[in-house]
Amino acid sequence: VHSASGTGVVLNSPDYEGRLSYRRLSTDIAIIGDGGIGKTTFLQNLMEAEFLTPDGNERGYMSNHPVPFFIELNRCPDHIGNWYNDGLEKTNFITRYIGQIWENHSTLDSVSPQTLDAVEKELQRTPNDGNPQYLLLLDGFNEVRASGSIRADLSNEIAVLHTDRYPNVRIITTSRETQAAYYASTFRNIRVVGLKE
Repeated sequence: VHSASGTGVVLNSPDYEGRLSYRRLSTDIAIIGDGGIGKTTFLQNLMEAEFLTPDGNERGYMSNHPVPFFIELNRCPDHIGNWYNDGLEKTNFITRYIGQIWENHSTLDSVSPQTLDAVEKELQRTPNDGNPQYLLLLDGFNEVRASGSIRADLSNEIAVLHTDRYPNVRIITTSRETQAAYYASTFRNIRVVGLKE
């Protein structure tokens, strides 16, 4: 793995407890690489490590860890533009995704305005110890449909979540390099490369 700073991070270590140390991240990360290289698997492993012990048993929530949300960006609907909020200067696909999990709905459109507001306020809240309490694992920006303004709206939403208006959030996102969004230029970029024989 190569980062913009030239330092390497081993993602396939047998001792996965050292996995990128996202709990201590001071910036958001964009993981970029070719298709099939393991970007989604990496995010899934981060998620599993929070809820499963190394031997596969369920683990209780550890309060000193950020709560991870695995969000499939390819589920972003064509009508994301209808969810634009002038006051927030962004759409709310990601907020709706979290709200859908919270309310246990089958559609993003059915999330209540009260839940959307509560999720936004929680993500904007300044954490007491300064460490963000939520980790957004945003998977597959390259899989978002390119028609209309879907990608532009979602890219803007992620860029706004990356600002200091959302101090309770850390983001790790994945995309293919050729289809990374403009928001990724302000993230720490980590390029995943395959091993050569």
